[in-house]
Amino acid sequence: MICRNPNLQQIPKKQKKEAEEEDVRRCFIASPGHLLLKADLSNIELRILAEVANDTTLLRLFAEGADLHSEPLS
Repeated sequence: MICRNPNLQQIPKKQKKEAEEEDVRRCFIASPGHLLLKADLSNIELRILAEVANDTTLLRLFAEGADLHSEPLS
């Protein structure tokens, strides 16, 4: 999916305004009968690869919520 006009992926969650923070993304409201979905697609290619390859190590790390970039190479 491509987000444009505005690119929703680049809108910060919090924006500092003087001493208070406000959630900028709250201004987006779904049309009646529709929903907005927020999904975290981090490492989606690696997740798909782990499933297709049935890589037990990667599948375990994803299930544990591990940071793959901080895991030692083996």
